[in-house]
Amino acid sequence: LDPEWLAVDSIPRVDASDVNPARFARDFESVNRPVIVSGLCADWPATRGEWTRDRLLATHGDVKFTVGGYQMRLRDFYAYGDDARDDLPLYLFDKKFCEKAPSLAAQYSPPDIFADDLFALLGENDRPDHRWLIAGGERSGSGFHKDPNATSAWNAVISGRKKWILFAPDETPPGVHPSADGSAVVQPVTLVEWYMNFYGHVYETDGESETDEDNNESKTDEEEKDEEEEEANRSSVRRRRRRRRSSARRGVDPRLDPRVTTRRRRRRR
Repeated sequence: LDPEWLAVDSIPRVDASDVNPARFARDFESVNRPVIVSGLCADWPATRGEWTRDRLLATHGDVKFTVGGYQMRLRDFYAYGDDARDDLPLYLFDKKFCEKAPSLAAQYSPPDIFADDLFALLGENDRPDHRWLIAGGERSGSGFHKDPNATSAWNAVISGRKKWILFAPDETPPGVHPSADGSAVVQPVTLVEWYMNFYGHVYETDGESETDEDNNESKTDEEEKDEEEEEANRSSVRRRRRRRRSSARRGVDPRLDPRVTTRRRRRRR
């Protein structure tokens, strides 16, 4: 990953000792403002050694969790992640983890600033999905989306780092094209592709950026040809990525999928 993609940190941070439910509701929840609260989950068993890789493998290594829509043993997921070189590796995203591994449910609890949970009034059996176990390696993650049921999620990072890209509800990220009702979104296939092509536009100022100035300059036929070739190459890469993802969804190793390998051989000739 390009270090510049990780350099900007514009979400406000507060220490857990400086925020209570009243302040959180006033300064953040009521105005729909994101915030990072440091140390809020420091007393969880999950953050005090129970959810390290070695510990989870020892206690839940053979439990199958949802990874990319499929069920995979935790130890196999870690092995896959160690060797993954994809632009968008599969990541673990399981809404039933407390049922599959009940002891994990006892190793965390919602912080008091999130205790006001109206969906809890529906009861555990009737409320919408409300908790997920998420784990992934470098470059993994979700595309642009809105949280379901008009909710605002809270996430706790137990280990590693998570990069957030957030936009106001009335702003559309560059390179992202939602449908009129927001039910479908057209966007780059991978996060890396979005970063490469659109991330720089997020921080453009009111004045002309370097990109704007370059676009206003006259271009030679050779430059236009180079740009067309570059766009063709990007389109080819996107097609290959889609084929690989399609193979993964069907449970087929892309290296053994004739739809992928045949095209690869043709390009090498």
